[in-house]
Amino acid sequence: MKKYSLLSFFLVSVCTITHAQKIQYCKGIVKTPGKGFVRLLAGVNGYHHLIRFLPESKPQIFLFNKELVLESIIELNTTIHENTEVKIIQFENVYWFYTHTMKTSIHQLLKIDGNGIITDHSDLFKNPADSLWNKTTSSFNLTKIGSNLFVIINKYFEQSKTAKFLFIKIEPGKSTSFQNEISIAFDIENEELKDIVLFKDKLFVLKTGKDSKGNNILSVLKSDSTNNKSYTNQFESGKYLFLNPSFRFGKTDSSVFIYAMIAPPYGFKGDKPSLFMARLNESLNEIVPVKILKDALPETALSSFIIEKENSAGWMCFSQSQKEYSNYSSGYFTSPTSLSTSYNSANAAPYNFNLPTAIAGQSNPKEISFTVLNDRLEKVTDSLIKNNGKSLKIDPLAYASFVLNDQPYLILKQNLTRKSKALILLTPNESNALQTIQIRSFDRYEYLLSLMQTVTGNAFIVPFTNKKEMGLMKVTLTN
Repeated sequence: MKKYSLLSFFLVSVCTITHAQKIQYCKGIVKTPGKGFVRLLAGVNGYHHLIRFLPESKPQIFLFNKELVLESIIELNTTIHENTEVKIIQFENVYWFYTHTMKTSIHQLLKIDGNGIITDHSDLFKNPADSLWNKTTSSFNLTKIGSNLFVIINKYFEQSKTAKFLFIKIEPGKSTSFQNEISIAFDIENEELKDIVLFKDKLFVLKTGKDSKGNNILSVLKSDSTNNKSYTNQFESGKYLFLNPSFRFGKTDSSVFIYAMIAPPYGFKGDKPSLFMARLNESLNEIVPVKILKDALPETALSSFIIEKENSAGWMCFSQSQKEYSNYSSGYFTSPTSLSTSYNSANAAPYNFNLPTAIAGQSNPKEISFTVLNDRLEKVTDSLIKNNGKSLKIDPLAYASFVLNDQPYLILKQNLTRKSKALILLTPNESNALQTIQIRSFDRYEYLLSLMQTVTGNAFIVPFTNKKEMGLMKVTLTN
C-alpha cells in the first residue's frame, strides 16, 4: 500500500482534472436550527424542500424553486417532541411525512407535493384490516415499491420460530388491506436480523448466528411476494464475527452484492478486520468467488473508502470511530432503505437526520485509505494518505457518496485553514485510477455533506451554513 502526504496524494497519486461545472447559491436565507435538525428533500417535482426541526416546535418547510429562490415558508400542524419519531419517504413528485409519538398509538401521515400542498391521511390508520394496527404503540416501517407507499408490519412467532412480514398498500380514498405476507425462519434467541430490504416486490434478509459447531454464520434470504419462491445461501467464518452486513443491488441486472466487516471475537488480539464481499445472482448463487479483502481498514487509518466500480451503487465507507467498524453512510440513499430489525417497540429511535462531521476531541486525525476494486472484487488501486495536521486535513466523517449517470462519486471536505474549506470529488476513471474534481465552492461556508441529494441534469444540491444562517448550493457537472 502506497503512502502519501495529503497534499502529495491529490497532486501526484490521483489525476486532478478541470471539470466544467456550474455553481448556484440560493436566494433566500434560513436560520440554522440551533439544537434542532434539518432534512433536505431535493427535486420534488422540481422544487427543493428544506425542513427545519426545532425542539418542541412545529417543523417548517422552506420551499425553494428550480432557480433556488425561496418562495414560501410552510409550518406543519404537528409538534415534534423529544420522543417523536419522524420518517420521510420521498417520491418523484411528492413525499410522505410520518410521525409517531413513542409508546402511544398516535400516528400521523401527511402527503406533501412539490408546491407544498399538504393532505392529511392519518385516517388510513384508523380502520385497518388488522385491529392491532390502530392499537400499536410501536412505529411503522414505511417503504416505497415503485410508485406506491407500503407499511410493513413484522411479527415474531415463538412456537414456529418464524418472523412474518405483512405488506399494506397505502391508497388515499380507499380502505387499507393486507396485500401480501412473507414468512422467514428466524430464531430470536440465537440469531440476529442485520438487514432487511424490500426491493422490487422481493424481501431480502441478512441474519447472523452460529452452527452446531459454534462457527459464525451469515445467512442471506430472498423471498418473492409475487410467486412465493424463496432462496437462501450461507457463509461461514469460523471464530470471526460478521459485523454490520449490508445489501446493494445491481442497477442493470438482478445481481445482489453483500458485504460485511469480519473481525476476531472481542478480546482476541492479533488479527485485523477484513472486508467480506459476495456478488450473487437472482437465485443467490455466487457469480464470482467470495472475496476477503485483508487490511480493509488499516490499523493506522481512521477511515477507509472502497469503491466497487462495476455496476456500482457508490462508495463503501468504514471508520475506526464507529461501532463495530460500522459501514456508515451519508443521509442520502440511492438504494432501497433498510427496514427496522427490532421487535421491541421501546427501541424506536428519535428523529436525527445529521451525522457527525468531526471526531470529538480528535486533535491529530489518522490516515485515510482509498481502494478501487475491479468487477471480480479484486484490489487494483490502493492508497493510504497521511492526515496528521501537518498538511491539508480531510474530515473523514463529512462526506457524501452518490452516483450520477452511472458514475460513482465521493465528495469530501478539506480544511485548508481554520476558516477556509474546500470540496473535492473523487471518482475512478476508465483505467481504475482515482481522479479528483475540484468544486469551486465558497471556502468560508460549512457544507452539510450528509444531507446532499442528486437531482436531474447531472447535478446535486448541498445545504450550507454561514454562522447562524443556512441555504442551498447546486452544483451541475457539465461535461
